[in-house]
Amino acid sequence: FSSDDLNHHLVLAQETRRVLDRLAGFTLSPVLWKTIAPGLSAGRVQSVGMALLVQRERERLKFESSEYWNVHGIFQPMDNEAAAILKAQLISKNGQLLVLGGTDFEANPANNLREASAHKLHLDSPDVAMQLLENKDKKYKWTVANVTSTRRQRRPPEPFRTSTLQQEAVQCLGYSVSQTMTLAQQLYEEGFISYMRTDSNHLSEDATSAIQQEIVQDFGGIDNYNPPTRSSKKNKKKAVPDNSTEVESGAHEAIRPAIQSNGKFTKPSELSAISASARQLYELIYCRTIASHLPAQISNATTIRILGESKEEEVLFRASGSVVLSPGYTIAYGNSFKNNDDDVLPPLQEGQILTCHRVEASQHFSQPPPRYNEASFVKKLEALGVVSIQHIG
Repeated sequence: FSSDDLNHHLVLAQETRRVLDRLAGFTLSPVLWKTIAPGLSAGRVQSVGMALLVQRERERLKFESSEYWNVHGIFQPMDNEAAAILKAQLISKNGQLLVLGGTDFEANPANNLREASAHKLHLDSPDVAMQLLENKDKKYKWTVANVTSTRRQRRPPEPFRTSTLQQEAVQCLGYSVSQTMTLAQQLYEEGFISYMRTDSNHLSEDATSAIQQEIVQDFGGIDNYNPPTRSSKKNKKKAVPDNSTEVESGAHEAIRPAIQSNGKFTKPSELSAISASARQLYELIYCRTIASHLPAQISNATTIRILGESKEEEVLFRASGSVVLSPGYTIAYGNSFKNNDDDVLPPLQEGQILTCHRVEASQHFSQPPPRYNEASFVKKLEALGVVSIQHIG
């Protein structure tokens, strides 16, 4: 072995990282010693993280909350008390759109609409709702203006890599990043999952074979086996099978259940010698891996608009919901981990006459940008390209 065998570009890259760590750390670390605790250090990753936290806190300090009111009506087909009721939101009055959310406002000063929302009607009191309430049947004729449906396809998620596992464990299980990595390390050491520090979504042929066996046995049969394709970011028209032998970034596969001697994955129900927390994390990894090779979820997204007409004015209400036509990957990775419940709308037809039972007004306030939690912090760092699997967990 000689120096000629070294990749000097990698050597220079490593030395550059050391210089960046020192340039950032020598100025920032003393600040951490004074404000947080002695002995802390900050390098090229931690310094960006600190800047993000400070920037977000400054945004929150400058923020001024704005008050707005939303109006909802409760409707039902006329002369059919057995029909399902429908809750719809007021979206316009005399053709003028209403402010419906906090995103219509500037961060400061309070009650100042953004330029793109300046044309909207801002309800800063419940007066409009009270006016509708007093005259909901005497003054207005309620009809279904239109019903539109759009087929929606939700693609299955990719297998976990380190950062996405951390984010999902926070959101679905309430585990901290450090707890997630500790449990993943235990599962790896006991031979239940593949290596847990990876930035790759690739799965080996042995892994896809094990996934196929699981789907055939427990998730709807061979017809539900749907190996994904990967689209190149540089050329979206080019797609290659997920089990391609193309070299992936990083030396490891995605995080997945380990393949046992029988060529299969261990089912979560078969893990009895580990803690409940570790079993929950394994189940999350198992279900996500299976889901990556199941079909997309297909649903119909439906929007109903209800028109209220009088001699003086007209108001328009809107209700949205969806009906799942094919559950797809959610049979493995669905509501047990994600809250995907959508409003179910009653069957209504355009021109149908409705009765308005009541009108409700609800007070709201715009909210400041939320503080980062561990999942959103990792996601932000990853999006900026300043975090690697060596620096999270």
